[in-house]
Amino acid sequence: MEKRSFLKGLALNIVLSFGALCLFYGSLIPVLNEVYFSASGDGLQSYVNMQYHIRYDDSYLWCRSMNYPYGEHIFYTNCQPLISNTIKLLDGLGIDLSGYTTGIVNGLLILSVALASVLLYLIFAELGVGWVTGALAGAGIAFLSPQLDRFGGHLSLAYVCAIPWFIYLLMRFSRNHKWGLSVLISITALASALTHIYLFAFLILMLLVYYAGEAITRRKTGTGQYKWLFHLMLQIIVPLTVLWLFTLTDPVTDRPAHPWGFLYYRAYPQSVFLPLAMPYGRFLARIVPTHYIDWEGYAYVGAVASVATLVLLWKFFRNLAGGRMQNLWRVSPDRTMNLLFWASVLALLYSFGIPFIFGLERWVDYTGPLQQLRGIARFSWIYFYVMNIVAFSGLWHNRDKGKKKTLPVLLLILAVIILFIDAYVWVRNRAEGLQNPVAVLREPDVFRTGRIRPGDYQAIIPLPFFHIGSENIWVTAGCNSETRSLITSEQTGLPSMAVLLSRTSLDQSMNSIGLMLDLSQGAVDRLHLPSDKPLLLVVPACAGLDQNAKQLIAHAQRLDSTGHCKYYALPARAFTLIYDSIAHEVLKAYQPEKLYPVGEGYCDDSLKRVVFLNVNDIPSITALAGAGGYSGMEKRDNILFEGSLPGGDTLHTYVASFWMGCIRTDLYPRTVLEFTEHDTNGNVVQQWKEQVFRRIVMIDGDRALVESLFRILHPANTIRISIMNRQLGKKHLPADELLIRISTVTFYTEVPGGVRMNNRFYPSRTSE
Repeated sequence: MEKRSFLKGLALNIVLSFGALCLFYGSLIPVLNEVYFSASGDGLQSYVNMQYHIRYDDSYLWCRSMNYPYGEHIFYTNCQPLISNTIKLLDGLGIDLSGYTTGIVNGLLILSVALASVLLYLIFAELGVGWVTGALAGAGIAFLSPQLDRFGGHLSLAYVCAIPWFIYLLMRFSRNHKWGLSVLISITALASALTHIYLFAFLILMLLVYYAGEAITRRKTGTGQYKWLFHLMLQIIVPLTVLWLFTLTDPVTDRPAHPWGFLYYRAYPQSVFLPLAMPYGRFLARIVPTHYIDWEGYAYVGAVASVATLVLLWKFFRNLAGGRMQNLWRVSPDRTMNLLFWASVLALLYSFGIPFIFGLERWVDYTGPLQQLRGIARFSWIYFYVMNIVAFSGLWHNRDKGKKKTLPVLLLILAVIILFIDAYVWVRNRAEGLQNPVAVLREPDVFRTGRIRPGDYQAIIPLPFFHIGSENIWVTAGCNSETRSLITSEQTGLPSMAVLLSRTSLDQSMNSIGLMLDLSQGAVDRLHLPSDKPLLLVVPACAGLDQNAKQLIAHAQRLDSTGHCKYYALPARAFTLIYDSIAHEVLKAYQPEKLYPVGEGYCDDSLKRVVFLNVNDIPSITALAGAGGYSGMEKRDNILFEGSLPGGDTLHTYVASFWMGCIRTDLYPRTVLEFTEHDTNGNVVQQWKEQVFRRIVMIDGDRALVESLFRILHPANTIRISIMNRQLGKKHLPADELLIRISTVTFYTEVPGGVRMNNRFYPSRTSE
């Protein structure tokens, strides 16, 4: 393309891009520093963590906004280190931009759409596409990007220009293997990793496929056979090494190695090639099954790219049947684009869960660090960009082939029109959901007037409590607790004991969560707060507080309230006081002479509707209490109890509880608990399964009390309670102290040093 045409196309593309930004996002531009694109969840977490890190952290590598008193490595906090640490560094040099962090992040996200459009135009120019088509298609593809859906959540994944930049860099590098470009690719790889690890993975995949093609080509021609290896080392090995050195600054050694959801957060052919998420395509959900597709799996490539995919499939099989192997892999006259296309196909198939969905789920355990990239649907984004580039460049180059030139030109015009319709429908109302005024979210009075002085407290405890990030146990909150906690932290500079992070230390997680469940001696002993200052309870208006939350409030002093929530001061020793108080009441209530003996214990039920199995007759090195314990294997249906229940009560709810060990070890909390009820003929009349972590009610050291409720359908029926965990390999599943009782019945056993009530231990002597 001649320079004049190129500049005209560039000008047209820029006018279109920024015009579209003003049209669709214009209402946001004057208030970029005054709104959050998300008022909850990961999006709000990212804003707050960045603000907190810049203003209050004394380290560039550690963020203390959450997971108090431990904090978290910046790599796992969505802090966007490149942006937040740059602002933090400038602040140290006397240039204070901290008050503009929100505006900087929002502005970069919106600007990235226009940059993506320009980069796509440059890619089309490299492929020899005409300036009008390139300018229009570039803008249309950018505003159809599936990454626009991340503006309201995963901010660091929402940089629309990232993948087009990768493609353009690779195309430029393939034209001329300059060392300057190679260094730029290396810097891009590292910057991607420090923005979001998925962006880094996208670039690495594209580079690996590109260099695989280089290796094959060089071997055939025998020219420059080894020079490309040095470029590969600079572009891939060097960033990986720097990233590895960066991870060495993380002292945590027990991060989860097997995140949940690898084959759940995946894409499907219908979620990629059908407009299921578009207003005009929603009727398809009544025809095509979609109920099993998570929102992460939607990444519509657009109508043009979907049709182009079918055309390429038809050409592929036609060439295969005709034996035209030289044409089999060609989708473009450009060699680099061919390589990138097949890289995108591999990424697309991987986003579908291939090959693991073909009965090879266990292979996921052998993928090493790839398991950490559990949102595999995101890999389909590469296909979105490459397929649209291939489609429109192909339509351009086919316009003057053959005798009939009118039809190809009309097809090209129609494709551009359809692309613009798709993009318009996709982007038209997005700005409305991004306008969450910061001033409205913040508390207007309590902290500004000094009624509550943040310096008087050491940390925040939100109630309901939440802890999301360990990949082994999820404690979700209701009543807008996450939002209120995050906003309070941003306003006051107080860290939170709650967690909304990723790959959080399992040991730290159990320590924090254990304090919010039924308290154990072990949970209290592991609490090491760095200050004697009280804790600030942040309690939104909520009717769903559990008994443990109410207990904390009962031991706290009410400070103030607003339209959003109430605030309380909780003494640092409150957990110890609560546990000692409960222990005192249990010991006071335990009077064997007034109870009914049942095996090795006593209950307050004359009908003795209790089953207690301490398994002391089975010697075990993994015994959790007493001399014995059950130790099952992961592949077996490990039966903890099977039989009929004494009293066979169908009117009351039963409670089944047992202690499970190794609770601080990855995957153990995701053990599956199964309940089955059989009638007298052996038929299954009731059955359910759930993961153990959902029923943990107490954590004591390395073991957890699992408690589940059920009702039986007939007094003569038998029940079976079993556990299984197929992900543990050949490791053992230790369990002990099975107790089944009517929910209104209290059961006691005497043990060395104290008493167990309903499977909970309380020592005979409490703290002074």
